[in-house]
Order: sequence, then structure tokens, then C-alpha cells
Amino acid sequence: MSSALVKRRRSIIKKRRQAFSGIENHAKKMKNNSDNKLPNVNVGETVRIPIPDVDRAREDLWNIIGIILSAENDNYEIGTKYGKLSQLYTRN
Repeated sequence: MSSALVKRRRSIIKKRRQAFSGIENHAKKMKNNSDNKLPNVNVGETVRIPIPDVDRAREDLWNIIGIILSAENDNYEIGTKYGKLSQLYTRN
């Protein structure tokens, strides 16, 4: 290989490493911001669950109130007065 190709290949590898490092740093910042903005919730606390526009009629409520039934690996099982929700939720 010519020296120009070797230099170009090394430059590309260096830039890829820098890009990967930048992505990792940005992910850490996002995680820290999320942890600071969204408080942890404990079992028994009430939470507000927004209802997506697709799933609601114009007259329906915009959100419902639920209670944390259990927490496992930052995933929460939530119950409402209508029953337990079938999926797990995260803090956001």
C-alpha cells in the first residue's frame, strides 16, 4: 500500500474513535440529566400516566392516575382503579 493510503486509513480510524468517544460522552450527559430531572419513585406512590392522542377520543381524559405496584430494574408495574396495566413503564 502507498503511504497516502496508510495515512488516510489511520486518519479514518482516529476519527471513528473520536466519534465513538463523543457519542459515549453525550449518552452519559443525557443519563445524568434524566436522573436529575426525573425523580425515583417508590412502590405505593401515585403517578400520572399520559394517554397518547391515538388511544383517546376528544372527550376522554388526557391522563390517568396509577399506583406503583412493583419496581424491577427501573421498570415499574402500575395499577389503576380499572386494573393492572399490561405493560411495564419507565420513569419518563
